[in-house]
Amino acid sequence: MRAFFETAFGPAEFEIVRTVLDQWRNEHGLAKSDPDVELAGAIIITLFREGHRTVPELLVASAKHKGLADLVGGVVSRPVTAVVDQPRTCDLV
Repeated sequence: MRAFFETAFGPAEFEIVRTVLDQWRNEHGLAKSDPDVELAGAIIITLFREGHRTVPELLVASAKHKGLADLVGGVVSRPVTAVVDQPRTCDLV
């Protein structure tokens, strides 16, 4: 839990979060000004703080996140395995 609260965000970390948020937003056809994008950003930052520190890891975690799916009507636009060649786990965030 300590690492969650002590996560430092520098330019590299913000670039990772921005990349994943922009990809999520573009996949779902949402404008930057859409209120759901702000909520998605908060979720993605939380996922980063939970230890998903690379773009591939964060993409996988965001694809499995129920809150992000609910923001866009429960539709996941891409299967997790199409994003990164990593084994899928069955635990949901």
